[in-house]
Amino acid sequence: MACIKYRKFINDFLDNEIDNINELELLSHLSSCEECKIYLSNITKIKSNIKESFLNTPHKKNIDLSKNIMTKINSSSSTSKKRSSVKLFYKIATLILILSALLIAKYTKNDKNNFALQEEERMVFEHLEKSQNSYVVNIAYNQGQ
Repeated sequence: MACIKYRKFINDFLDNEIDNINELELLSHLSSCEECKIYLSNITKIKSNIKESFLNTPHKKNIDLSKNIMTKINSSSSTSKKRSSVKLFYKIATLILILSALLIAKYTKNDKNNFALQEEERMVFEHLEKSQNSYVVNIAYNQGQ
């Protein structure tokens, strides 16, 4: 149970994050605890293997993470620009359709109004014509009497 405390000290020791007092306590414990010695040895080997595998990895090309990140940002930015231009296109197309529909409705309404007005004028003229004819007939009738 006491070894749990020292295992944390071992990790701190390997990471160079241990203070002097805890380091002395750890070294004292390691001199008497075989399990913690094995733990220290295993952790040291693991860290060493990880470091070696990273350093000895054959790099076909230099890895530039910032360049990769910026490339992805720029590509997503261009995708975003494409999306926004498509959205703008749809907005303009919708606006044109709405304006066209309004103009068609206006002219169709005007045509109906013109037709109604023309029909009304025709009826008035017919009435006037009838009235004039009857007036003329009345005048002729009155003159004949």
